Amino acid sequence: MKSVCCIPINEHLGLSYDDADSCLIMPHTRKVSNYWGDVSFCAQFTLAESASAQFLIDALGMDPDCDLPTLRKAEIKFFKPTRGESRSHIVDSTCSRDQFQQALSERGKVSLTVVAEVRSEVGEKSVSSSFSWLVLRNRQKTEQATDDNPQ
Repeated sequence: MKSVCCIPINEHLGLSYDDADSCLIMPHTRKVSNYWGDVSFCAQFTLAESASAQFLIDALGMDPDCDLPTLRKAEIKFFKPTRGESRSHIVDSTCSRDQFQQALSERGKVSLTVVAEVRSEVGEKSVSSSFSWLVLRNRQKTEQATDDNPQ
């Protein structure tokens, strides 16, 4: 399974993927701390955005080798600083897997919104977020992948 954890900024922050919970996890290290020792809001934003991108791959079947996701809009509400490990879960999406795949096949693009939350290791909500994505299908790469793997 492909993961957004391989993106350099996410590797730097130490993000990992929890298969059992289908969520991204960020450890509380010095790299993500602010002046007061809390997890910085910038790091929490990155965790939430990355979780929404991972949702495109896992739940909707986006192929990072053929599809180009572009973040068009982000709305973030920060509730409180956190300490310790942070986890980001998907709360909602405006698009089902079937709708997503059909739109990409027919139009070569799809717009959707994914809602994610970040919670502390004790379960307190620290971030509520909404990410609007435009995903474009690269037909040349799709055709090339089909040519490379005849069935």
